[in-house]
Amino acid sequence: MSLKASLSEWQIKNIHRLVLKGIDDEYAGVYRDQRVFISGAEHTPPEPFLLNEKMEEYV
Repeated sequence: MSLKASLSEWQIKNIHRLVLKGIDDEYAGVYRDQRVFISGAEHTPPEPFLLNEKMEEYV
């Protein structure tokens, strides 16, 4: 039996809020507004202005 569950954007933001609670409350549960890089990784995260569109595609 296969159970397939989907996450909504609201659920993803709430998980993010819980993870950052007490660490970075200002940005907990909201999309970033700055470019980021992951040291040592080949992957480059999307630009901040693309996050809404990328999340809509994902969910």
